[in-house]
Amino acid sequence: EEELSKTYFPKVIVAFAKSWSPNPDNPPFYCDIPFGYEDDQLVTHPEILEKWYANMPVHMIDDNLDNLKKLKAIKLDWGRNSGDRFTIQCKMFSQRLENVGIKHFAEEYIGTHTSGIYTRDGRIPNQMLPFFDYYLNFN
Repeated sequence: EEELSKTYFPKVIVAFAKSWSPNPDNPPFYCDIPFGYEDDQLVTHPEILEKWYANMPVHMIDDNLDNLKKLKAIKLDWGRNSGDRFTIQCKMFSQRLENVGIKHFAEEYIGTHTSGIYTRDGRIPNQMLPFFDYYLNFN
């Protein structure tokens, strides 16, 4: 656990594992990680990788297609400078929605995952809140 706090990527792996392969019987993180070391050899666990694959949003579209079609609107955005893995996944998700005929809004903006979103001229007050105002109807 101490090693985990020293760098970013181990935290990401544990966060994914807690989301995609939780295991209440596997302390200290209570999840299964799809790879690890046995002696000095990197070992992968295909059964856990299958869980990860099944739980990635881009791979959940087909199983949830009927419910996705019921939504009035879907909006995605991502920062161009958020890192390759993030921008690639967002583009894949948008492309997959398009391929199955789900209308949606998708936009890449210049910035990182959080840059300029909370400011007065940021994405939350100028993009997200107007989107919700227009498409959400609780009547």
